[in-house]
Amino acid sequence: MPITEPQIKSGCLMDSCSEPTLQVHRRGCSSMLSDLGMDGKVVTDQLGHTLDVSQNVYTRVAFDRQKEAVNRLDSALRVPESGIGQST
Repeated sequence: MPITEPQIKSGCLMDSCSEPTLQVHRRGCSSMLSDLGMDGKVVTDQLGHTLDVSQNVYTRVAFDRQKEAVNRLDSALRVPESGIGQST
């Protein structure tokens, strides 16, 4: 049986679930604090885990932040046109 969008949003992947799990709440908290620019160590202290677990297990990066990262990298790697070899 395929997983539905409401199940994904609620964090409940089984038909019998009525409330999100503790892990879903932790993931939401970690991701929201990260989106707000909160330092990873502060998030770690709030969740009571190591930085590795907080960042690699619970934090999910929103698509728009991933897209922004790619755009920034693209801008940083662009070679400015120097005009060398162009006739005036």
